[in-house]
Amino acid sequence: GVQTCALPISAARGVAAHQRIARAAGATLLENAPVTAIRDVGGAYAVEAGGTTYEVETLAICADAWTNDLLGHLGTRFNLRTTLEQVAYHRPGDASLGAPERFPVWIWMDDPSFYGIPAFDAGEPKIGQDAGGAETTGDTRSFETDPAYSARLDRFVAEHLPGVHGPVVRELTCLYVMPPDREFVCDRVPGHDRAFVFQGAAHAYKFAGIFGRSLAELSLGFAVKADLAPFSATRPCLTEPDPDWNALI
Repeated sequence: GVQTCALPISAARGVAAHQRIARAAGATLLENAPVTAIRDVGGAYAVEAGGTTYEVETLAICADAWTNDLLGHLGTRFNLRTTLEQVAYHRPGDASLGAPERFPVWIWMDDPSFYGIPAFDAGEPKIGQDAGGAETTGDTRSFETDPAYSARLDRFVAEHLPGVHGPVVRELTCLYVMPPDREFVCDRVPGHDRAFVFQGAAHAYKFAGIFGRSLAELSLGFAVKADLAPFSATRPCLTEPDPDWNALI
């Protein structure tokens, strides 16, 4: 069956807005400054990033495909699987068929599962498959599309959405990084009272505001308004030696 939900917003615009708000509040954003070391120096953390060492009282790790690289400096890691996914943008013969008024956000809940997002900002509707790509890593991923993956997307659109099955004007790759149960992680790093971690299970952007607030509340010692119990960093599937990955299928 198909599930529908509200209209999308531009992720790029949303990220830019978050950055503007952060800078206005006094945050310093460092670009192209990968973290190469984290050390617990007793009451603080020394973080090496972009060739400079920073000493911080609290630390929040939100590193997606590099989560385990950074957690490793703190003596822990999670069961995470990274896959290379693709999306395609079709140009319908009738552009109105891909507009938000006629083309909702939808998910095709089957095996395999597909999803779609309408055209906006003078673009084309976006079609993707959920968790259909090959395993990779953040450092070794390819930015090239896989012809077999592209063919699966094209067959689905041709069969189920013939009205929007037009020329593919753009294909993009992206990463899915997920624990076995496909749930978020938002918690203290095990064994570290002043370090926190968030892992987005491949669909976190739409929740960035609430999880950002929650991490700030955790870091500052405030009461956390959101219920983070389901997103514990100590749930067994994150660390057990042979996790069940069936939830990803």
